[in-house]
Amino acid sequence: MPKRSSNTLDSPKAIFFDMDGVLVDSEALHWESVHQVLRKHLGSQAPQLEPRVGWGDQDLWHELIERYALPGDPISLTQERGAIALNLLKSQPPLLMEGALEAVQAWHAHPQCPIMSVVSASPKAQMIQSLERYVDAQGLSLFDALFSGVDDSDQNKPSSQPYLKAMQHFSVSPQESWIAEDSNTGLTSALKSHACVFAVSAHTADQVLISQVDNEFTTLTGLFDLWLKINE
Repeated sequence: MPKRSSNTLDSPKAIFFDMDGVLVDSEALHWESVHQVLRKHLGSQAPQLEPRVGWGDQDLWHELIERYALPGDPISLTQERGAIALNLLKSQPPLLMEGALEAVQAWHAHPQCPIMSVVSASPKAQMIQSLERYVDAQGLSLFDALFSGVDDSDQNKPSSQPYLKAMQHFSVSPQESWIAEDSNTGLTSALKSHACVFAVSAHTADQVLISQVDNEFTTLTGLFDLWLKINE
């Protein structure tokens, strides 16, 4: 599918960013918290999983419950992992994705800046701590709101509900919204919302999903440059 250019896109009223893989690089922290949950419940029998970039929490826990007879359910295990990740964040703050902070700052400084919000599959407390460097000169968040698929939605990604809830909060339609995502789970969620979807740093995403997005960029800087061209 040909990717859309600035000539065929409208400027959005709102841009929704995924967190992990788009704004922050927290894959190592994510998998360490997964392994800690496994060690807690399985002890010496806990497997050492190979990281699988782009897996949503609930899909992962569904598989692990079935394979290793883990107690609990995907939602409770996601919450348990999130609490562990929150503790890890105190000593291991995640790296930022290349160019992401600079792109968000450039949007924020532009007089035509759209609504900017983060929609993550992670718990809200983890989001707040992971995004602590995304602040302006006054120490205020560069984002208008944070939405958690765990805390603010009945269904997490890959359901479209987290994104649709965020759009509803700002009274914007999917047609007025852009979404930046990187993973299979996130791209599925975004595409189901019928917004304008951009793959950012989606190095491991399924090519079938990539073929359905409106455009693809290696960093968030590329998406900002496209937006800037539309708003010249």
